[in-house]
Amino acid sequence: MADLKPGFEKMEAKKADLMRGLASLDAETLNRQPEPGAWSILQVIAHLIKSEGGTLQYIKKKTQDPQALPKTGAVSWIRIGALIVGIHSPLKFKAPKAIADVPDRGDFQAASFAWAEVREDWREFVEGFPAVLNDRMIFRHPFVGLLGPAQTMIFLNEHLGNHIRQIGRIRKTLGV
Repeated sequence: MADLKPGFEKMEAKKADLMRGLASLDAETLNRQPEPGAWSILQVIAHLIKSEGGTLQYIKKKTQDPQALPKTGAVSWIRIGALIVGIHSPLKFKAPKAIADVPDRGDFQAASFAWAEVREDWREFVEGFPAVLNDRMIFRHPFVGLLGPAQTMIFLNEHLGNHIRQIGRIRKTLGV
């Protein structure tokens, strides 16, 4: 059985560290864009919440009929490898429109609560992950295509790490 718990726990630890590091910043700083057209820290957080929630919603919908999903294989690992290379490259990729639409301003406590709700939904999904899905492509990434359960967890962790680095750059630009 694919054990998604270690990947999920890694995501939880990254989120906890990030939010601890942001808790002392004031609302103005969290909402300040480092440059015109760039996301603020809370806009990045809003994107992460939408992305993780949307990913889970998609997976839940697609996994209602496990036999209709294609089987995983070497191609899944090639796809996640390409995605990791892309995430760590100097290239910038635009977020898909559905998860790029973030509010102009945010509230740290509201974002913390919303993210905790999404993560609780993820926890329930991971804990009840059915064995029949272990070898199935459960998620279609917008750039690299279909991924299996293990690759999806890798993507989620890489995506989160990428945005944590982005927040670090924003903090550096803002001098906080």
